[in-house]
Amino acid sequence: MQTTQNEPIKHMNYWPYCIWFLAVVCLLFQFLLQFSSGVMTGQLMDSFHLTATRAGFLAGSYYYVYVLLQTPAGFLTDRFGPKMLLTVGCFLCCIGCLIFSHATTFIAAEMGRLLMGGSLAFAFVGMVYITATMLPSNIFSLMIGLAETFALIGVVVSEMYLAHTLEVLGWR
Repeated sequence: MQTTQNEPIKHMNYWPYCIWFLAVVCLLFQFLLQFSSGVMTGQLMDSFHLTATRAGFLAGSYYYVYVLLQTPAGFLTDRFGPKMLLTVGCFLCCIGCLIFSHATTFIAAEMGRLLMGGSLAFAFVGMVYITATMLPSNIFSLMIGLAETFALIGVVVSEMYLAHTLEVLGWR
């Protein structure tokens, strides 16, 4: 690209793409937590002496609160923006992970899963909001598709290693 002395060189601003990437990492974490319970069902059943029904309820409890909070997550993201909500959501999710990993009773494990699901209800909504407001509108569909692709590929790859890691280290 040749420029004259009067024409400045345009530089691409990478900051919005970095923020988008962090939102995609949060989405990857959400997907990983959603699908990880399927890999550790046997170990959870042994640890908490669960029937198949209760193990399914424990795994599904993430989804119950996640689905219920999708609409409020949209309203809150429009009202407060994604920065604070994703930050608080990730922090609360880490607390939920700690509660779940240190649970000695079914109720404590259930509370951890509910906190994980509720706090990460903002991940997808926040990523879409960031994509819509910070990136050029002509690549909106591409970036949403890339976010989903990166997150799901990350889950597929990590699930392959998660089963082996669970055997070696245990589910906690």
